Amino acid sequence: YTVQITLTSADPNYDGVTGTIFLTNTDDDTASIAISPMPLVTVENSGVSDPGSPATSDSFTITLATHPLAPVTINLISSTDEGVHAGSVTFDPSEFSPSMSSLTKTITVVGVNDAIDDGDQLYVIATAVEPGRDVKYAALGDPADVTVINIDDDTANVIVTPTGGLVTSENGASENASFTVALATEPLGDITIMLASDTSAEGVVSAGASLTFTATNWNAPQTVTVTGVDDPVPAVDGDQPYAIDLTVTAAMSGDAY
Repeated sequence: YTVQITLTSADPNYDGVTGTIFLTNTDDDTASIAISPMPLVTVENSGVSDPGSPATSDSFTITLATHPLAPVTINLISSTDEGVHAGSVTFDPSEFSPSMSSLTKTITVVGVNDAIDDGDQLYVIATAVEPGRDVKYAALGDPADVTVINIDDDTANVIVTPTGGLVTSENGASENASFTVALATEPLGDITIMLASDTSAEGVVSAGASLTFTATNWNAPQTVTVTGVDDPVPAVDGDQPYAIDLTVTAAMSGDAY
């Protein structure tokens, strides 16, 4: 920039003389974007396998180090569906006051709750500066990406109700017993549970030898009926304990079941 000098003097040799001084004001500002903290941690739902229940959230901040000359938009793109957040954040010059050296905005990430025993999931929120009229910030391209860990709250388990106290009789179908079977978490593929009596001479599963659970019926209890078996030859052998064994087979090798 320049400073113009004009002399005023009673001396006609100096009066009205002008001059120009050329100067450079050295800038001490650098356009930059700071993101912190990382990694973030969310929790699906603190031990409740219910997709409708709220999960916990975490947050990070984005800071522009200098006043932008035009709106600066930063797009946020998640690598998975484990968490949700705002799709973008915009910094407008009107939000900056002369006294502000920088501006910070907070972004909240909410973990997505599912009913699958898939373990803790690490994912990334990629950041990208949208092309705009502020060439300094547009030139920054991609700031640091945000890493997030979504803590799983599900544990694969077979729920049998009840697990004991059932009584059958040698009289047959008139005195059957029953129990229900369901899954605690949603499977990745079909789950087959084979049913077999450990003493078929005393009691058998009369409702089929297996149960199948899918991603749509996994939490709907299926009923199993057990029928006592009469001795082929009348004998006084007393009340006989026996058990129904359950064996789980998963269609997908990576399924926790």
